[in-house]
Amino acid sequence: MIFLHELFYIYFHQSKHPNLLNILSYMFDNMVLRSLYSMINIGEKEVFEKLLRVCDMAISVNEVLCKMMLEKEVTNIETSYQYIKKIEKEADLMNTELLQKINGGAMSPVTLNSLNKLVNLSDTIIDLSFNISRELYRFSKVLDKYDERSINDIYKRLEDIMNINRSSLTVLKHLFKAKKLNEITSDVDQIIKYEEIVDDIKDEIIDELYKRSKDIDYFLFHHLDELTQKLDDVLDVERDIAELSKSMILSIM
Repeated sequence: MIFLHELFYIYFHQSKHPNLLNILSYMFDNMVLRSLYSMINIGEKEVFEKLLRVCDMAISVNEVLCKMMLEKEVTNIETSYQYIKKIEKEADLMNTELLQKINGGAMSPVTLNSLNKLVNLSDTIIDLSFNISRELYRFSKVLDKYDERSINDIYKRLEDIMNINRSSLTVLKHLFKAKKLNEITSDVDQIIKYEEIVDDIKDEIIDELYKRSKDIDYFLFHHLDELTQKLDDVLDVERDIAELSKSMILSIM
């Protein structure tokens, strides 16, 4: 489809028919597609229903992580950690079941490889989120030995990343049900934009950590760097999911 669009563009551009070219471009960009749900078979549909469920789980976990960063009581932080640990186990079980279904012969060969990658990538989001919660829980046991001022401003920037991550997950859910080619493209572009913004925030935080390296100990440096890197990794994975989903949608249009 994209190849034909490019051919139309070249042909009409060379033929000097800009009005017709504009009409064709509009038609392609606003082409009403069946949503991804309606283009795939029953087995594949079940996979995407579970992937949407994983997005909801990731949003829920993200909200809990934000609360963990603001919490000062170790017992409350541990409760949040145990909740995320439970979600992570549930996601692992779902991941195993989905991979068995995908590779059990009920899927289209066209989508088989992409579905395997999508399931593993979505599970990675939950795994990374669990790792972040574990780091927050471990650090909570020594939190009282540090001056809050040496942590809070970095935590605030990390909270900004989490808010962007939540927005990215919301767009990802919309992408799975988008019905127009321009909607699909817009969703993917928006997620890429979110990922690039987070990359910039990550670099700013790490630069700041190195500036403070003489004033903070190794454990605090490691803690803040670890959180920053893993939160950035989450957005990288979401970008991979978005780009792979777009490629898959276009391949079965």
